Amino acid sequence: MIIHSGGHSKRLPSHSCSGKIFSPLPILPTKGGPYQMLDLKLAIYLPFLSTMEPGIFITASDDIEVFSINEIKRKRNSDGVTALAHPSSLKIGTGHGVYVLDCQTSGSPSTTEIRACQEVLQKPTVALMKERGATVRDAKGIEQVYSDSAFWFTSSVSKKLLQFYSEVEPLQNELCVYGDFLTFLGSKEDKYYVSQLQRAKQTRAN
Repeated sequence: MIIHSGGHSKRLPSHSCSGKIFSPLPILPTKGGPYQMLDLKLAIYLPFLSTMEPGIFITASDDIEVFSINEIKRKRNSDGVTALAHPSSLKIGTGHGVYVLDCQTSGSPSTTEIRACQEVLQKPTVALMKERGATVRDAKGIEQVYSDSAFWFTSSVSKKLLQFYSEVEPLQNELCVYGDFLTFLGSKEDKYYVSQLQRAKQTRAN
């Protein structure tokens, strides 16, 4: 498990030294505390162990996911990346990763579904979300999107990443696990961020 906990902690500057993952939770010692975010994260993701293939699990340190895993009873024989997607407002989507899923339908936070991903948008505008088919309507007819959080990938993907690194090392730029990794996933051939990179490369070449 990799829990990225760096950053400037602008909203909680007192946690910038120790890292947000070690932030204390407001639980009284008489109620079982003291606990940190790390304790909560480990407890939250424990149910996934029975459904995951060997690999790497990546999550942030400053969010709490709520989900139902009752429908997933066994390990999936899948080789690749599995991510958690959560129904969110369009406004929240502009500040997070947004998944364009197969068979987009209205969803409910209490429902667990497994769907293939067509494309991942990173902090897209509302216009881009609609253009790429990321928006859906809930039961009340309100538009929403599926935003990102934690994800994991199998050991075979880890080996491919290590092989890629051995071919291009040393890296010349800092990479983002969300913006530079997730945005290349999906079944669409004309991924938005890939096309943007190609255009930028052509512009520099000219």
